Amino acid sequence: MADGYTCFQGEATEALDYFRSVKFNVPKRCNPSDFFMKALDVKYPKQKDDIEKLERLNRAYKFQVEKRNQVENKMIVLPIPADYQAGEASYRASVSIQLSQLMFRSWILAQREPRITRAKLIQTCIVVAFLIPTFWQLNNYTDCDGVKYNTPTDDKDGVMCGVDTT
Repeated sequence: MADGYTCFQGEATEALDYFRSVKFNVPKRCNPSDFFMKALDVKYPKQKDDIEKLERLNRAYKFQVEKRNQVENKMIVLPIPADYQAGEASYRASVSIQLSQLMFRSWILAQREPRITRAKLIQTCIVVAFLIPTFWQLNNYTDCDGVKYNTPTDDKDGVMCGVDTT
C-alpha cells in the first residue's frame, strides 16, 4: 500500500518481478522489504514525483486486476440455454450448472486465497465440534431419572412440555 492505495496483490515471490514490470529500478542484490519501503514511500507534502509515482502504481494495479478478472471470466463460460435460442428466455440455469459454477468459483477462491480457505475449514470444524454435543441426544425424551416426558407427537397444544406421562 502506498498513501492508502493498494499497489500489489499476489504472491510475495512475484512482487519484485511485478515492480520491475512497472518500471521500478530494482537492484539485483537488495533486501526486498527495504526496496518496498523506499519505493512506496510518499513524502508530505506530496511532491510532483510522488504524485506521478502513485498514479503509475494505481494504473499498474488497476491493469493487473482487470487482466486477472478477464482471465477468470474466460474460464467461467456457461452454455447458451436452448430456450434462450428459441426466444423464450427463462433466465435460470439448471441446478447442476449452478452447482458446478459455484464449486468452480469456490475452487478459484481457494487457489487465490489459501489462507482464507484454511481458516474457513477450521472454523467449520470448530462449529461442528460445538454443535455435535448440543444435538447428540435431541430425540431422547427421558429425564435423568428415567421418567418419560411427552414427545412432540403426543403434545396436543403444539408445545413441548415436561408433563410426566407415567
